[in-house]
Amino acid sequence: ELPAVKALYLRLMVREGEMEPSYLVVVDQEGEQDAVFSAIAGAARLLEGKTVDLVPRSSRFGQDASKGVSPFYDRI
Repeated sequence: ELPAVKALYLRLMVREGEMEPSYLVVVDQEGEQDAVFSAIAGAARLLEGKTVDLVPRSSRFGQDASKGVSPFYDRI
C-alpha cells in the first residue's frame, strides 16, 4: 500500500495514430510524485506487453480523464 495515494482511476486510452489501446492511470496522491509513480510503474510491469501511462489528477488532463469515473482504488 502506498500511503501517499488517495485514489486511482483506470481508463482505456487510444493515442492518436495508434490502433492498440493503452491503460491510463490517473493518480490522486500526496507527497513526492516520482516515488509514487515509480512504485505504480513497478507493479504495472505485471501487465506484460501493455502500455500503462500515469498522470497526476492535479493536472488538467488528469482532472478531465477522471471526471465522472469512480476510482478503482480509494483510500478511505
